[in-house]
Amino acid sequence: MIKKIFQSVFLLAAFSIVLTALLSLVALTEYFAAPERAKSLRVTWIDAEGNVKMDSAANTEGMENHLGREEVIAALKSGEGHSSRYSDTKMERQFYYAKKLADGSVVRVSSSQRAVLSNVIHFLPELSLCLIIAFVLALVVAWYLAKRIFRPLEAMRREFTANVSHELKTPIQSIQGAAEMLEAGLIKPGDELKFYTMIRSEARRMSSLVGDILSLSRLDEGGTGLKKEEVDFSQMVRDVVSSLRAAAEKAKVVIKLDIPLESPRKVLGYPQFLDAIIFNLIDNAIKYNREGGRVIVKLLYADDFLRFSVADTGFGIPKAHQERIFERFYRIDKSRSRTLGGTGLGLAIVKHATKLHRGEVSLTSELCHGSTFTITLPL
Repeated sequence: MIKKIFQSVFLLAAFSIVLTALLSLVALTEYFAAPERAKSLRVTWIDAEGNVKMDSAANTEGMENHLGREEVIAALKSGEGHSSRYSDTKMERQFYYAKKLADGSVVRVSSSQRAVLSNVIHFLPELSLCLIIAFVLALVVAWYLAKRIFRPLEAMRREFTANVSHELKTPIQSIQGAAEMLEAGLIKPGDELKFYTMIRSEARRMSSLVGDILSLSRLDEGGTGLKKEEVDFSQMVRDVVSSLRAAAEKAKVVIKLDIPLESPRKVLGYPQFLDAIIFNLIDNAIKYNREGGRVIVKLLYADDFLRFSVADTGFGIPKAHQERIFERFYRIDKSRSRTLGGTGLGLAIVKHATKLHRGEVSLTSELCHGSTFTITLPL
């Protein structure tokens, strides 16, 4: 989600910059193509006595004598001359070039060059208009992007909050009810152990739920604050299988481990999330299996990736549910899942933890023939 927001903000900034540049370019083109800019050259004809005989930009009547002008003096002496003068009032520099003719008169050509500040002042209305248009359009695009991003986020937040509240409500009510009965002395002598066991079971369920919620929260933050380490994935799989052997025996399920004997390849990642991937997949394969079933855990190393799969001989997942099985709190059989102690977040953690490691997760399942979850991680 952070990546999506960053991309949207980046696109908005790029859009504003490009739009401002285009509008500015159009305004500049129109500005410098205007007729008054095209007529910037001025031609003046001056006789040998310095009197102005003709001027392309002004009436010569009443014009002062030009015999003392620097460029005219140089032209009369050497045949040509040039000079430049800056006008503080007009905020521009005037360039002159004079050429002496055969009859002793002088033809002078001049052009003006505005100072940077002068150009900015003249162009300020067009530039302001460009900025206002870009700002307004940027606001519209920002509003659209914010609405598009945060409306689904808000809906997801509300749904997640409602699900968490619902999931916590049942164990809390069970614990509260059992505690009140014990406190009031309404329990038959000898039955106290059942209630203590139930309270401990519900407390463990709440603890698991809170732990899974915290894990998902960290995954949503992209592992911020956590450090990647080189992990022996093969040994991690063996350790998880070893920790779940007792649960498998209790469920009368056999775990078969298929891991290559050659030297293991190291995986750079977050150990707690890699462990969560392995644990959740194998734990689910045990819980949702049939009595006397098998769980086959395979690990394969390739040149630049590893493939980890967990197959079970359970009842399988109907096709209608397969696309949603990785959603948070999504359960096919809610009553059975709660009975088995599931929080409904295990596969969501698997999916997000796999994405965090730039990997892929896939599912193949057939009713009455079991399911296979496959994780592919880059090395």
